[in-house]
Amino acid sequence: MAKAGAQAVLISGHDGGTGAAPRSSIHGAGLPWELGVAETHQTLIQNGLRNQAAIEADGKLMTGRDVAIACMLGAEEFGFATAPLVALGYCMMRVCNLDTCPAGIATQDPEPRKRFSGKPEYVVNFMYFVAQELREYIVRLGVRTVDELVGRCDLLRVLEKRVTRRAETLDLSALLQNPWGDQVPHFDPAAAYGFHLERTADVSVLLEKPGKTLKTKKPGGWTSGSPLRTGPLEHSSAPRLPGSAETTCQRTAMSSPAGAEAGSPSGPSSPAA
Repeated sequence: MAKAGAQAVLISGHDGGTGAAPRSSIHGAGLPWELGVAETHQTLIQNGLRNQAAIEADGKLMTGRDVAIACMLGAEEFGFATAPLVALGYCMMRVCNLDTCPAGIATQDPEPRKRFSGKPEYVVNFMYFVAQELREYIVRLGVRTVDELVGRCDLLRVLEKRVTRRAETLDLSALLQNPWGDQVPHFDPAAAYGFHLERTADVSVLLEKPGKTLKTKKPGGWTSGSPLRTGPLEHSSAPRLPGSAETTCQRTAMSSPAGAEAGSPSGPSSPAA
């Protein structure tokens, strides 16, 4: 779920993660994406840059409820990874780095890849369910579109009964009480800053030179992609540096009796070195 042509600010939380990451890295590091989305949204509003960038929330978004919460905190784009992989038959075995994925997804081995039974229709069906649940929450909240839901943190409330006693000590006022709540700007592609990357020297100079070099045949040499020459090099080729292996061999051949005999007028003609 992304807007075309958007310059997104990606906020990735600790809930998501790849199967190759250690368990301690997933559960013992990082922060929730809710904190990052709310802080980024408020900071961009404070600096007058909210309409120039779209905020993307990523980190184990599983249901339409997760999308609705991310949207109310300020996100306009949403990244999915774990849930679509599960829909394709993925099971988190944490062996992605060993090339032995039992589901045949994170591997290049032809044998495990034969077990892959996923189809694109599975992901499409899953996204339809997420969109349908999101529509149900939109109706319950009394808004019409997703754009109208962006930044509406006033529609969120804190649970009366927390999960643990430690959770009751959390102060979520900074997330739910946006000081700029009256003005909820959205990303506007027309207001986005144009970096004009096509005018940079990297594109106009550096990327053109390799293309011209590959298409142009150098005098006395060969074009790129030609087979390696295994036969003797002719004298018309590029000059050799003094002290190179070929120059030393030529000097040795000229100083030897066989080389002198081959180079004499009475001796047989020798092939070019």
